[in-house]
Amino acid sequence: MNVTVVNGGSFITGQKQNVVQNGSENGYVTDGYWKYQLKETDETNIDKGSDDGLQAIMTMVGHEKDIAGNKRIRNQVDNGCFETWNIIGGGNGNFGTVNDDDYPHGKSVVYVREGNELQLERDYTASSPFNPGFLLLEHGAGLWGNGKQVDLRNFAAERKLTATNGYKDLVAMPFSLTEMTVNGNEGLGTSVKAYRYNGLERAKYDYKFASDNSTAWEEVSNGLSTQMAGLLFEAQGSPEQDVKLRFYGTSYQEDGQPKNVVLQKYNFNSPWSSSSDTGDKFTHKENMSWNLFGSPYLCTMNYEDMEYGRVIYGYANNGYYTDGMGADGERTQGNIPVGSAVFTQTATLKETETFTVGMRKAEIDHNTRSTKLALYVASAAGKRGLEENDGIYDELQLTAVPSEEASTEFDLARDGVKWMNDNGEPEIFAVRDGGRYSLLSAIDREGTIGVGVSLPEAGMYSIGIPEDCEAEDYEYVMLKDAATGKAADLKEGAYSFRTAEAGVAEGRFTLSFKRMDADQRHAIYVKSGMGKATVFGVNDGDVVTVVTVDGKVVAVEEAVGSEVTFALAKGAYLFKVAGADGRTTVVKAMVR
Repeated sequence: MNVTVVNGGSFITGQKQNVVQNGSENGYVTDGYWKYQLKETDETNIDKGSDDGLQAIMTMVGHEKDIAGNKRIRNQVDNGCFETWNIIGGGNGNFGTVNDDDYPHGKSVVYVREGNELQLERDYTASSPFNPGFLLLEHGAGLWGNGKQVDLRNFAAERKLTATNGYKDLVAMPFSLTEMTVNGNEGLGTSVKAYRYNGLERAKYDYKFASDNSTAWEEVSNGLSTQMAGLLFEAQGSPEQDVKLRFYGTSYQEDGQPKNVVLQKYNFNSPWSSSSDTGDKFTHKENMSWNLFGSPYLCTMNYEDMEYGRVIYGYANNGYYTDGMGADGERTQGNIPVGSAVFTQTATLKETETFTVGMRKAEIDHNTRSTKLALYVASAAGKRGLEENDGIYDELQLTAVPSEEASTEFDLARDGVKWMNDNGEPEIFAVRDGGRYSLLSAIDREGTIGVGVSLPEAGMYSIGIPEDCEAEDYEYVMLKDAATGKAADLKEGAYSFRTAEAGVAEGRFTLSFKRMDADQRHAIYVKSGMGKATVFGVNDGDVVTVVTVDGKVVAVEEAVGSEVTFALAKGAYLFKVAGADGRTTVVKAMVR
């Protein structure tokens, strides 16, 4: 390699580790000097170099490049002849950027570390797509193509089985696998099992809820290369640390056009009334056409990127969650994390349903609830069971509507089936006609709905409305306990109860509502963000008092105009507006 010195001077003594021959092969790129790039596990040399005198040398040679043409300084300088593309986030957030001034040259290795994202801004074309020598996406890491041309030929993506998630995970990769390793060892071995969900088996169920282990989960030991189809991976034994799954691929493309997701129909149509028909009977809608899929991109996808909205069932924090459609068919904000698989159903009459997913813009950083009303169940040992459970608890989402709009039929486009967990935590669900539900979008506001709970042990528990659920459309939410004869308005506070034994109780609790019509709802509302809350719809002279949920007054302001703004710490508050006419309106809101 020829180096032209553009400024006079003498070189300082070189470091021995900065000699190609002293490097070790990384195993990812096998040709030429590229094979001596640092491996991602090399904690001795990545970001461990010294930049003493480096700036002077770059001035002498007239450039700031390493042997491959990449920038010599990225993060802390590396030992060696190569400056590794090692994406660890930093001052600009959890992402790194590829642009015309800074991009992986030749057969560079690129390591995107856990939870970070590599974003493409350079105009890669079909004749010259983004295709580094090797790309590694660690757990939760992504490649955001941004509509550019991508044609990866040597890459891998990882998922970790963690204690937080019960050492299991639903995984989907948008490419065909060429190899898989567990903690660096090829294949599943004996430490991890993989399961595929058989939607056809689920469609055969003659009941709406399986009380025992589902027969639809089928163990697989090979054939893991199915693109897009999700799998359940579960560590065996008693792991003492995270279990790392790595999936290798040799073909992944993006061309700026939306990608397709294909769902399969699993549905039988033989009537239950026909004793002569020996075929599988008509499938309950609760069991119809369950599919496990993931983002078709190597990055997180937002719900709004899907061609149309649908109910999504994900797995996080060692439990299933349900994200449904919002009011009036609007989509809720949320995302499917990169590498994660989620369940959904299809009502297609064809053999398959295909929908498109566009490249996302900004990532939605958290999922929002699809209903105005939700209930939680938690151990009563701590405040709403949050302290000992990191603020995570099981939820039931409900929407009460006028009687003429109500439905007792399951709507797979708007309602959610309850997926029961085995995580040793209390669970809550709606009970109706032999089914268990996590989300009901059209229950009769004049009627009642059964509420079931699954409790892991004897003791005290509480049922309540989460602090960040305002339930402002409901005048009261009444929970009745058949075991004690008591009733409690959950808008006034959580209801505590005792159980003498562990197990499932489906007949103990019922819920009734009083939901206001649109013309009964007050015009005062609160919007919050960035540590501020603004109360809208007030009049001159109205007194607005801000109270914490435990009754502490934190601010009082007299309105001048139609809105009042408060600077508040994150949390739930009651905003009490006392009008000149003597009427007081109370609005509950969450400040984020």
